[in-house]
Amino acid sequence: MAKSNDAQKRKTLAVNVSDMMKKRIISGKFKVGDKLPTEPELMEFFGVGRSTVREAMRVLAQLGYVSIEQGRGTYVRTVDPIVNYQERLQVAGIKEMHEVRLVIEGPAARMAASRKTPADAAAIRKYYDGMVQACSQRDLSSVIFNDVRFHVAIAKASHNSLLYDLYRGLSNQLRHSFEYQFTDIDLIEKSLPDHKMLMDAILQGRPQEAEIALNKVWAVSENE
Repeated sequence: MAKSNDAQKRKTLAVNVSDMMKKRIISGKFKVGDKLPTEPELMEFFGVGRSTVREAMRVLAQLGYVSIEQGRGTYVRTVDPIVNYQERLQVAGIKEMHEVRLVIEGPAARMAASRKTPADAAAIRKYYDGMVQACSQRDLSSVIFNDVRFHVAIAKASHNSLLYDLYRGLSNQLRHSFEYQFTDIDLIEKSLPDHKMLMDAILQGRPQEAEIALNKVWAVSENE
């Protein structure tokens, strides 16, 4: 888990550097065709290591802002790239993930409460029970797996295929953010009663109560 946390911290730092460089590109500090400063110059300017600078450039390249030319340097390609959704998710920060989840999960819970099928209900309950069992066994990896799948099952139960596809696309990055955020089981365990309240509201067809319960789930993690 320590190695995972270190990797996530390096990724977060690289995303921060790439965000600052992106703002400079968008603002016109660097124009299309301009060569960006060298690695040593960027390391000194941002006060970071070589691996962070290289990861930040890789992020900018994935987003389409720059082109990395072997042996020549890194050049600005465009100030307004067309972003590939899956590539963008790969470089999403935890704060961005958090905010997007806030937008998606409330409507998903309300729709799930109104539209769920018996198969949907069984899946939601399965992953909730998996969370409970994993907590009792102190198996953090399994807790996180079941927590993510619990929320994916709710999105599927909304029977809005676009919303489900969006959330399913988030799930891998969501798992990584959980691994970074939750270093032990206690926080997730504390949220189990609110997860159960959310599940019960959906299974019993109470949309407003489902969203209220979801907000309580969020409140537990935000207060830590």
